[in-house]
Amino acid sequence: MTQTINEPVKVRLDIDSKEQIVSLHRIRWNNRIYTVQEVGLKYTIRNGRKMVHVFCVNVGTLDMRLHIDADTLHTVLVEISDGLAD
Repeated sequence: MTQTINEPVKVRLDIDSKEQIVSLHRIRWNNRIYTVQEVGLKYTIRNGRKMVHVFCVNVGTLDMRLHIDADTLHTVLVEISDGLAD
């Protein structure tokens, strides 16, 4: 089942400027810490002048989609899915 969340979250993110790699490690949501096991997709979307980095990650039992604002680094958990049919 997929559920829309749209809530701000805290993330642990490593940025390697030399290799140009961004690694997402942990997500804190609802007073729980989720460890990122796999990044499925990472892409960028643009709406006018605003650029958003989108991460689709797996944290074990859930898939999560996060939006990170490129200017402010404000991070929003957009949706979660448990992989089961609605």
